[in-house]
Amino acid sequence: MHARAVLRCLVFVLAACAPGRGDTTLSVESACAHEGDWCKLDQPSQYPRLFPVRFVDSICTRKRFSFSYGLRKLDSVPLVTGEKFVYDVGWGPLRAGFVILETSIDSGNGRLVVEGRGMTNNFFSAFYKVRDLIRTTMDAEGMYPLFFEQHLREGKYKDNRWEMFDQTARRVYTHSNDTGFVECPPFVQNYFSLFMYLRTLSFVPGDSFYADCFVHTKAFRILSRCVERKPVEVEAGTFNCLLVKPVLVGEGRVFTKKDEISLWLTDDAYKMPVMLRAKIAVGSITARLIWYERKGEHY
Repeated sequence: MHARAVLRCLVFVLAACAPGRGDTTLSVESACAHEGDWCKLDQPSQYPRLFPVRFVDSICTRKRFSFSYGLRKLDSVPLVTGEKFVYDVGWGPLRAGFVILETSIDSGNGRLVVEGRGMTNNFFSAFYKVRDLIRTTMDAEGMYPLFFEQHLREGKYKDNRWEMFDQTARRVYTHSNDTGFVECPPFVQNYFSLFMYLRTLSFVPGDSFYADCFVHTKAFRILSRCVERKPVEVEAGTFNCLLVKPVLVGEGRVFTKKDEISLWLTDDAYKMPVMLRAKIAVGSITARLIWYERKGEHY
């Protein structure tokens, strides 16, 4: 995978999860005073458009299938709606921009909608502007993906792609293989839905667990290890966290052996991603939670 895609995946695996409350709180005003002013940068007109509903319906018609609901029910899922999370993203010692993640339930069909928006701050935008929009819909009880789309605007680079998950037939249709499909394991995730699914798992330091994830053209088996438990302090507060280190195994590894990914999740039922740190070939990136809201409350 190209370095740009690696960075994007690392940033957006901070998929929106319901938070446990921290020891301190932030107001909207103090968060907006943060360098880069994410409140002003996060304007709908700055992002590419999502695929219209009729486009998605036309794909289903051509493929002769409909989305599958109720294939499984995970009792440990804490149902969450109306959330917004803001992360400060740094590249080495520099603050590069922000990621904003939101969750909601589609009132029309009951799907869980997870949307992420990535942006460079004013400084980086002067020479390399990024405005990315990524969205996935999932079965809210089974925590498996149905449709995924990403719309990227990174400097002069533009990309619009989609993936459609036929979970009954265990197939994934993609924009790059419009006449065919890819056979996949049952309940395969995309990289954006993966960490929503991670919330349903119970683990403690010393545990390991697997998940299958479809990235671009094939499925990868991801092994994750829970390493330790410790408090983590970020701008949004201090949280008791579990440190998880995911590693890709098997053939066609996306990352190299030199790459190291560390993800801190709250040690509670919500498994909120609080901080991510990655050492990769082009340097290191860190994403820290700076502000979040849930059901009208600001933290």
